[in-house]
Order: sequence, then C-alpha cells, then structure tokens
Amino acid sequence: MSHTIAPPAAHSISSTLVPTVAPDPRSSASRPVGGAEIVGELAALAGSGDYSMILRRSAEVAARAGRSPRPDQLADALAGFAATGSLPALLAIESLVNVQHRAASEALVALLSHRRQIVRRHAAWRLAERTSIGEAIPTLLDMVTVGGIDTMHAHRTLQRWAGSINHQIARPAIARMIAETDPIRRARLVDLLAVLGPDTDGVLLHVAQNVAEPDGVRSAAIGALGERSCPRIESALNVLAAADSSICADAALALTGSGHGQSSPLETGAGQGVRVAQLVLAGGLDGQLSLGGRGDTGGVASLLVSLGESLARRAEVDHVVTIGRGSVTDAVTGPLSSSRIPLTYGMIALGDDLRPATAPGEVWEHLPSIERGLRRVLRLAGPVDVLHLRMADVGTLVGAEVAGAAGIPIRFSVAPDPHNVIKSLQSRGELDDESFLRLATETHVWFRARLIEDVSRQADQLALFP
Repeated sequence: MSHTIAPPAAHSISSTLVPTVAPDPRSSASRPVGGAEIVGELAALAGSGDYSMILRRSAEVAARAGRSPRPDQLADALAGFAATGSLPALLAIESLVNVQHRAASEALVALLSHRRQIVRRHAAWRLAERTSIGEAIPTLLDMVTVGGIDTMHAHRTLQRWAGSINHQIARPAIARMIAETDPIRRARLVDLLAVLGPDTDGVLLHVAQNVAEPDGVRSAAIGALGERSCPRIESALNVLAAADSSICADAALALTGSGHGQSSPLETGAGQGVRVAQLVLAGGLDGQLSLGGRGDTGGVASLLVSLGESLARRAEVDHVVTIGRGSVTDAVTGPLSSSRIPLTYGMIALGDDLRPATAPGEVWEHLPSIERGLRRVLRLAGPVDVLHLRMADVGTLVGAEVAGAAGIPIRFSVAPDPHNVIKSLQSRGELDDESFLRLATETHVWFRARLIEDVSRQADQLALFP
C-alpha cells in the first residue's frame, strides 16, 4: 500500500540549486546551434570567474549541444576547446557527452589520459552516459584500481557498459585481477567482478575460498557471492560461515544478502500506515547514538535519529527504519530486530582493515558494498513505502538508484551544499580557476552538485533547507 507524508515546510533556497530543466521547444533556447556558438558560450563561462554560474549554465549549454545540426563539427570544436586548459576540459566534457557522434566518444576517451586527475575523473564519470566504447576499457580498468571516487566512477561506467559488452569487460578484468599482486587493488577489481554477471562466479568462489588471499580481498568476493544464487555458492558460503576464521562473519552476512541460506524477511506488521526508511552513512545510528561526538556522527546523525522517533509516534506511520553504517559484525547482529516494532535501526557494513572508510574520500569506492547492504536492510525491514535521503554523498547516490530500481518513492531533504560553499568562497574572493579545480578535486563539488540536481528531479517530494 502506497502512502505519502506531507513534507516539512519549504524554505527559500539559492537559485543555483534549482535543477536545470529542458527548455521549451518553442523557445529560442531550443534552436539548433553550431559548434562555434557552443564553444563561444563555454569559453565565456571559462573566463567569467563566476563558478556558481559556471555550474548552473554549463548544464544548459550541454543540453543544447545535443541538438547541434553538425555533431561532427561540434565534437571537433569541443575537443579543441578542451585542449586549451583544465577548466575548459571539464566544460567540454559536459557538452561532449550529449553529442551523438563517434568523434565525441573519441574525444572523451582521449580525455581519460589527461594530465590532470580531475579531468580524467570527469571523463570516466560522464562516459557512463555513452554507449559502450571498447577502446576505453583498459584505461577504465586502470582507474578502477586507483581508489576513492576515481574507482567509483570507473566502476559505474564499466558496470553500465556490461549490459551490452559484458564479455569484453569480464575477460580483461579477470586477467587484470589475477595478475595484480597488490591486495588493495585486487579488492577493487573483485568489486568490479561482482557486477559482471555469472561469467565471474568461478573466480569469485576461488578468491572467497582461498586462505592465501588477504581477508579484505576474500571479503569483497564473499560479499559479491551473497547476491548470487546457486547451490554451489550457497554451499560454499555455509562452509565459510561455519568456519573458525576471521571471514566467517562476512559469509554469515552474505547469506542474508538475497534471502538464501537460513535467513528470511522479517514479519510485516499488520497495520496499514506508512513504512519509512531513511539513510545516512553515519556510524552509531542505533537509537543511543553510541558513537555520538566521534567521527562523522554529529548533527545530521542526531537529526535522523530524532526524526525517526518523531515519525514513529505519528498515527499514520507503521514503521521507521533508520539506516547507518557499521562493521560486518554490526550488520549481522545489529539492532534491526522486527518490522512489528515501530522504530528499528539497520546497519550497512562499510570498510575493513585493508580498505578503511574512515575519511570521507575513502567511502566512495565502497559503492558496491553499500548497494548490497542497502538492499539487504530494505528486504529485512519488510515492505517500504518511502526512502528518505539527506546528504550529497555516495549514500544518496546509492539510495536513489536502489529506490529507483525497486520502485520506492524518494523524499529528499536538500540543502544548497556544495552550491553555498562555492558561492561563499567566491564572495570572499577566495576562488580562482586553480583553487576551484583543487576544490573540485578534493571535495567533488561538480559531481555532488549534479547529484543533488538529479536526485531532486527524481524525488517525489523535497524539503528545502536554506
């Protein structure tokens, strides 16, 4: 049964946060434009020194680039513009992705080898919006092993392309993982193998059962197997879960990943009220805020716990599950106990000794385990009518995608971050091209701004914060 809850009263919000919408086809903005006009507008943006405007206007120019009557000429013009500097390259990438011509794909692939990390990163990110390009696979596999958000962008692009060229990705990815000796890089490649379909089952089973592998590599393989269902996999996971070893908890968690093994969804309450899930990747979200004041458990975590308690007291709400992060043991034995209880808590296992996820920049590459963990908690929590998202982070990225795939409506509490950060730094005269590029490299402001805009468009309701 589907329900809605009236959102909190909206407050005023910076106009830079308003998602870009397609122009009215009858307006002048929808007229076909040539390469010179598009590049001229982008050049003017690049030279403006107004970084809030750059973020806002570049998406509008990119939308019009897709309607150029000469995409071949526009692709060549954008490639030439990208060669003039790093900021022009970022602007060109955003338009190139909308230009439907082979030359645009070639330009994007070439930018994967740019001297600047932020340009390589943006090219990997936006290539996910293109049809698969075989020539890019080796470079993207290199990027998968880098770590942080670079790993995430390359992973997501290869995962999307796998729908059409899975064999072309799986074979070199397996070969790369077998040849790789660094355990951290191996774990990142195993995360990729996890999303490449049944072709990788044998390799994942071998890694999971190989006692010579570092625990972090085995954990990645075991987590992947938790969402695959066949007797051989289930048998292997049961053996690993029963073993007296450091990875038995990973296997126990994997056995609950998609409902096989001994676990089953929790009983659903008999009421007809709204069932709410809310997600924020903070630790200690257990009702007592057991990690309060440490790490990332601060104001937002406290807000989510208080909000969950308030919602659970409302007559029209049957159940609220608040989802945070923790260790594998937290996820296996955590406080999620019964969907008949009005307020429960769920944990997503995140990070390990091999690849800790303590700093914000370390969390992005754990997207595969966050996806698996969120699907698991939502299944155990029983039917969910709405998912509440809050942050411009990987949790919101995953939450929006998982909710979209499951048909779960989203309520998004959105603040103008990182938009206000850019506006504030700019008003104090603390931004120029180089410092803006450093900011985008270190805190991902460009990607996070687009994430907020995308989720705002997807959400059924918004709560806007000033």
